[in-house]
Amino acid sequence: MKITRATASKLAWSYLWSMLIWMSLASLGAGEDKVHLWERGLHTSYWTALLLNGVWALTAALLMPPVFSIVHRYPITKPIRFIRVVAYVVGSGL
Repeated sequence: MKITRATASKLAWSYLWSMLIWMSLASLGAGEDKVHLWERGLHTSYWTALLLNGVWALTAALLMPPVFSIVHRYPITKPIRFIRVVAYVVGSGL
């Protein structure tokens, strides 16, 4: 399969936006975790919480463009709705 320049550019932009959105949410999650830990009397640095939330956010950022691509390519439509619903449920379990 030949990847054209337009396809590679579109793929790069989708990963860039995904990483920007998820990594910005990682900083908010780190702040929330810091507050929750502080309320329980546990003291940890913000950077540790940011590192942990950043790893989870990076995982989501790397998986999100392929998931959107699959859902865009195989929508749930009338002719084969049941099979695709089953495939989506099984895929979400993985």
